[in-house]
Amino acid sequence: MRAHKKRYSLSITPEQKAEIAWLKEVMDASSAKAVILSAVRVSSVLVREMRRGNEVYLEGEAGSRKRLMPGLGWAEADSRENAPKEGG
Repeated sequence: MRAHKKRYSLSITPEQKAEIAWLKEVMDASSAKAVILSAVRVSSVLVREMRRGNEVYLEGEAGSRKRLMPGLGWAEADSRENAPKEGG
């Protein structure tokens, strides 16, 4: 059975295009699509963990910790029915 594919058309600003291009370069990604899908996957993991009550921190070399992304409304506990399940 063939997977159904849907084509998306996005209007992006020059600033957004530059952000995608920068991420493509630093991630050594093959395409803008690969960058966007990676961002979606990372966001999914972060949202899932934050909805479980976990917080995201960045730890520096000297042991300092910085809380990242506090208070994101889209990451709060009211889950969506069609949100991706863990592992995919």
